Amino acid sequence: ALTKLRPSAGAGPGSGLPGSGGAPLGKPGALGGLRTASGRRGAARTRGGSEGSEGAVEAGLRWLAHHQSPDGRWSGHDFAKGCPGLPCTGAGYITYDVGLTGLALAAFAGAGYGHRDGPHRDVVARALAFVRERQDADGYFFRREDTRDVYNHACATLGLAECYGVTADPALAAPLGRAIQA
Repeated sequence: ALTKLRPSAGAGPGSGLPGSGGAPLGKPGALGGLRTASGRRGAARTRGGSEGSEGAVEAGLRWLAHHQSPDGRWSGHDFAKGCPGLPCTGAGYITYDVGLTGLALAAFAGAGYGHRDGPHRDVVARALAFVRERQDADGYFFRREDTRDVYNHACATLGLAECYGVTADPALAAPLGRAIQA
């Protein structure tokens, strides 16, 4: 059986993390504007990136968007349905769909895209709904009795945190706080 993980000293009262007793993270831009499309491109230019590297990021996000299931998840075993004709290979397991969806959320948020506006808002909104529907009342994602689900919990929490960091949407604060405290 898994024991509940306790937050580190950095996640306690006053840390600013939702659910920690501290102030919420605050407004978008806590990362110095890096999580906006223009901020990301500016940082790429000053840190060795190029139009090519930014194009690769956008191409990767388009691939992810194309492979999202209608219910908002990214499926480890069923993602090839998004590739008629020349199917993608390397199918995984349905067990990890929550974690994979959390990682995809982190990719979109890392590029500055949230669920409120922008070209990927519907993709991100569906993914957030999928992840949030799988969180239990204690804040944990999926089945606690299965130790493999630590991966799902960690990745889903990361995705929520990244989306909260981009949007500061108060609707994400409570689920994120519960996930951090789980």
